[in-house]
Amino acid sequence: MPKDAKQNILLLNPPGNKNYLRDGYCSSVAKGRYFWPPTDLIAISAVLGDDFFNIHILDCIAESLMHGDVLNYIEKNKIGILISQVASASKKTDLLLLKYVKESFPDIKIVLNGEYALKIPEQVLNKYDFVDAVIHDYTSEDIKAYLLNGDNIYGAVSYRRGSENILHTGKPEREIAFSGTPRHDLLKMDIYNLPWAKRLPVTATVTSFGCPFSCSFCVAGTYNYKERSVSDVIKELKLITQLGIKEVYFLDSLFTANKKRTIELCEKIVSEGMDISWSCLSRVNTYDEDVLSAMKRARCHTIQLGIESGSDEVLKKIKKGFKVKDVEKAVYLANKFKINVDGFFILGFPDETKEQINATINLAERLDFNFVSFQLAMPLKGTELESTIVGIDDISFDDAENAVSINKNFTIAELKKIQRRANLAYYFRLKFILRQVAKVESFTDFKSKFYQAMGLIIPKKNNARRISKHEAFKRLLNRYKEKSPKVYWYIRLKKSFYDSWLWNILYLLPPKGKIYDLGCGFGLLGNLCYEINGDRVSLEGVDLDEKRIKNAKAIIRNTSCVKFKVQNILDIDFSDGHAATLTDFLHHIPFELQNKIIKRIYDTLPQGGSLLIKEISSKNVSKFKYYFALLLEKVLYPFGSIYYRREEEIYNFLKNTGFDKIEIINMSPHNIILCEKGK
Repeated sequence: MPKDAKQNILLLNPPGNKNYLRDGYCSSVAKGRYFWPPTDLIAISAVLGDDFFNIHILDCIAESLMHGDVLNYIEKNKIGILISQVASASKKTDLLLLKYVKESFPDIKIVLNGEYALKIPEQVLNKYDFVDAVIHDYTSEDIKAYLLNGDNIYGAVSYRRGSENILHTGKPEREIAFSGTPRHDLLKMDIYNLPWAKRLPVTATVTSFGCPFSCSFCVAGTYNYKERSVSDVIKELKLITQLGIKEVYFLDSLFTANKKRTIELCEKIVSEGMDISWSCLSRVNTYDEDVLSAMKRARCHTIQLGIESGSDEVLKKIKKGFKVKDVEKAVYLANKFKINVDGFFILGFPDETKEQINATINLAERLDFNFVSFQLAMPLKGTELESTIVGIDDISFDDAENAVSINKNFTIAELKKIQRRANLAYYFRLKFILRQVAKVESFTDFKSKFYQAMGLIIPKKNNARRISKHEAFKRLLNRYKEKSPKVYWYIRLKKSFYDSWLWNILYLLPPKGKIYDLGCGFGLLGNLCYEINGDRVSLEGVDLDEKRIKNAKAIIRNTSCVKFKVQNILDIDFSDGHAATLTDFLHHIPFELQNKIIKRIYDTLPQGGSLLIKEISSKNVSKFKYYFALLLEKVLYPFGSIYYRREEEIYNFLKNTGFDKIEIINMSPHNIILCEKGK
């Protein structure tokens, strides 16, 4: 590459099978069907500027993209630098993707941003040789300096130099001074939504970094607080309005930290005549009537307060710096100015009692909130709370993988039950429902509220990804329509039954290597896997039905990478395989034969290889769904027997066979079982 050529850099929010929220050095899963643009990455785009880099942003969560899509994007756009979000809640798959990236593109530089590596850079650099650097402040000019030079000591970047780790011991910056403009234009703004937004399209940005307070559980207070100038924020807001964006979410950890600056910014928004409505994060003791008056004039409609607890004793222990009476006053004042208030609460702090948790839930119900959120207490890395927890090495946040209880009075299952009960009790009160109906201001507002309500009633639907929305599926479906019309209509008719679980199977499969599709049928899974991942995968589909194999072959785009054949699974040697799938197949054969097939796969699959099984669940599913699935099988296969197994039985057999890392993903009425042959 010529010295004066710009480098192609990708800012990535990785794929996920849940609505992971990775911004602001926090880590959680959205409780409803919403997500905002990746604010950290937008800020990094402004840090990088346009002089030295061709910037790309890919939000795989919002676009429902997979690992193969990321690899395709990197290859197509000749990406040389990758800055990726990595969160505790999704660390396993985030890091696995980056490993695949490094294996596929050895010369690419991989930089981590996110709370997982934030406080443990040396541990991450030592453990993951595919990681080149860790960012500690997504607003810092050190990011650009490192990428252009990479041979100094920085205050906001730790990195690997040969066999040596250079940690972030440099002097931190006192203010935010972006070199360029936040690149909202690189995102598909029509795919974002917020339950409290009044208008669409919506975007998010930050005007400050860190927090001047030191709550024991929050990572924001561990950093020096710094601000952007009001003029720089206004410049960005002007560009946002030019893009046709009507709503802004200020995602500062504490937007109202500086009273004078908050009023100045609001007055400037008004004087510039900006057509935006907005919301922000605040704190109960950082605003008064003067601040609220200025915010209301500037069209702020919602403030969000981190209240955490309804117990003064708990508030004192977690160092919030205010009492319940201050919460009551803050909520009253905001409502006085007709600004909606959202309340954030945390359940399950160490030693918190049932009475204290009930006080929190009662406070949420008693005060006039627009929305509330009940999270579970988790010790984020680098916080004071984490330092008090003994015997837990690696923790994820909230309802994501590996969540644990840090409260001796409750198990994690009990806390999740309390959390769900608190949400349902709050949102299905007649008082709340009537208030929300009265506050509806537009059809957009109504749709947003309706989908959030449905997300609470059917929480597992919140994170559903649909394969039918993927461009690869649409292309493949057209080929079926052209080559095999009967199969095309069969796929169309069954779409609602496999739409979500098929996306998850493809997400869990490796985006490179040899994959066996056992009981492949018409070849939908195998052909789709190749359509997404291309020549990085070698796909072999096997079935005993000659007609189905013929249909599967008719759709193949590359016969050197994709093969379908009639063969007995027990005759296959899986020693060259990276993964094997059994989707809706095992229940058509007797239990003894099921066991033989699983044993055959285990015996010949190499160490580190994975097996994915998709079957109908008989647990945690309504009788209607279970018997409807059974009836459908009987209609499709009227002369065959059905051999469903209970989850415990299949789990124990897999474990006794030798598989480990067994994970059961319930997508009622389906189960996806992922297991690995240990190394």
